[in-house]
Amino acid sequence: MKKLSLILLLISVFSCYGYSQGRTITGRVTGEEDNEGLPGVTIRVKGTNIACATDTDGQYKISFP
Repeated sequence: MKKLSLILLLISVFSCYGYSQGRTITGRVTGEEDNEGLPGVTIRVKGTNIACATDTDGQYKISFP
């Protein structure tokens, strides 16, 4: 009974750990010629429907699992 309880506890701990994993990527999109930030550029995570747009300074922050 102790083994079963320990196994169930470990499974629940590791499953919660897996769900809490996520990534956040930040960056800045700039023009090649003047190195100024580009507003309104769409950033997408490849293979998903997750996307965001850059702000007025070309900065973006996108989070995904």
